[in-house]
Amino acid sequence: MASTLHTYAPPRGSPTRPTRPRRARAALALWTGAAAVALTASALALVRPGDPAPVTTTPPPAVTVTIPATAPVRTAAVPSPTLPEYEKEYENVRFTLPGGPPCTDFSHFQDGIDLTPAGPKVTVGSNGDLVYDCYDDQVAKLTVWDVTGQEALLDGPADPAACVDAVNLNPLGSSLTFARMRTGMGLCVVTEDHQVVHLRLLRKSAATHALTWSATAWAQG
Repeated sequence: MASTLHTYAPPRGSPTRPTRPRRARAALALWTGAAAVALTASALALVRPGDPAPVTTTPPPAVTVTIPATAPVRTAAVPSPTLPEYEKEYENVRFTLPGGPPCTDFSHFQDGIDLTPAGPKVTVGSNGDLVYDCYDDQVAKLTVWDVTGQEALLDGPADPAACVDAVNLNPLGSSLTFARMRTGMGLCVVTEDHQVVHLRLLRKSAATHALTWSATAWAQG
């Protein structure tokens, strides 16, 4: 009797789902367990016995710093150099030195001028703070005595500070001769009593050697 081989065909509409062998599922379970153990061991290896537990730090809150506006810098005032003070004693006081005849071996003259706080005082035939004379050398000249101070020529207006500068920087150093004198010239004298005198020549006479001056003076503080 012939045998008939029957083949099983799954019904339509039911998908066929492959199943894994049991060995494969067991191997996968073992591998997964081993991986978990390895990870646990690694984590434990990072923490040594006695180490403190990890601390989670929280960053501090931001601090806002307010910088005040820069205050204006105040600099100390540098005092200016103290300048001498001058107190005017008199102004434009006229006086005349009479002189005399032409200077010769037989003709002489001498006029003394005292510089007082009230004004110049002229004494004929005498000495003074300034002496205008003609003697042995036959040259008429005006001399400031060494015990009185120094003199210097100064063009321009009468000014005490300018006079002091002229005397300190460019003193005349010798008598002022009649020949060097010219109308309108200025002559400064600073005495040892700290009196500053400005003399301006108003007139000169070639015949008599007479000189007319205008004087202004200051007391130096």
